[in-house]
Amino acid sequence: TDTVTQAALAQLLAGGGRAGRIAVNGRASAFVDISASMNRLLDHAEESVTDSPPVEQPLDDTGEKLFEALAETLPEVALIHTNTILFANRAAGELFGLDPEALVGKPITDLLRPAYRALMRKHVGASLDVAERLTPFEVQLISSDEQGLWAELHSKRLTFGGESAFLTVARDITHRKSLEASLGRGKLQARITLESIGEGVITTDRNGTIDYMNEAAEQLLGGTRSAGIGKRLLDLLSLIDEVDRSSLGDPVAKCLSERRRVNLGRRALLLSKQAEREFSTELTASPIRGPDGLVAGCVVIFHDVSELRGLAREMSYQASHDALT
Repeated sequence: TDTVTQAALAQLLAGGGRAGRIAVNGRASAFVDISASMNRLLDHAEESVTDSPPVEQPLDDTGEKLFEALAETLPEVALIHTNTILFANRAAGELFGLDPEALVGKPITDLLRPAYRALMRKHVGASLDVAERLTPFEVQLISSDEQGLWAELHSKRLTFGGESAFLTVARDITHRKSLEASLGRGKLQARITLESIGEGVITTDRNGTIDYMNEAAEQLLGGTRSAGIGKRLLDLLSLIDEVDRSSLGDPVAKCLSERRRVNLGRRALLLSKQAEREFSTELTASPIRGPDGLVAGCVVIFHDVSELRGLAREMSYQASHDALT
């Protein structure tokens, strides 16, 4: 499999002797034959080691042939390079629309979009003397079409052709990047929508701490979102019954504890603590659920209905005091 092939390749390049032997499961396959040959190569290298401290050994002709055979089986782009390309596998040639041999000798930065070339030069220049595996980083490669390819580069130092170089494998992450971009656009569109509507919107985390307020909420409460974020709902307002002025409690706390939508009914009066104003409101607190179905927070939607309730009271009064009744 691709994973096994990459692991075998890493073992060979690590030069670990018998400790780095590759497990062979006994099943007949081309990979088993290659693995057995590689183990013999590692055994031979182990026998030739003296009591002196281990040093990094360059690949001999047999080792290079085995490496090339393994590299050709990788579906990912595999390159050996310094600032210039020393080896490219078949997948690299297919990506760039060239014979792999045609890539040899070209600057490694020629394979990257211009925005990522300085990053690659810094990566190569600063890392040639680093023995351990390098931190993966993301770049955009140039390809034979105009779309390009997002890739996560995994590099390890080795000796190739008598000089210190890098083995770099490029893992295709284009699909992941596309999903991230779509998600980002979706979040931006949602934010624009929330800022455009007339209802006040406040969201909290699972502990009831406010993490977002839209512009309408700022206007209704007479304060700023910067003053509200990080606080709890009842730090910004009180909710009471407009008839007997009894407290209606905390709808956010009730929503989160009972994991259900909470409606305050038609007699709620909102008292803002930021602007010392009050108005009749209709307010709903609903749980926000994550992909796993668990409650991740709460969203509160409210608006001013003072005018509507005033008209309703007036119509009710006129109906009960009609001259004909």
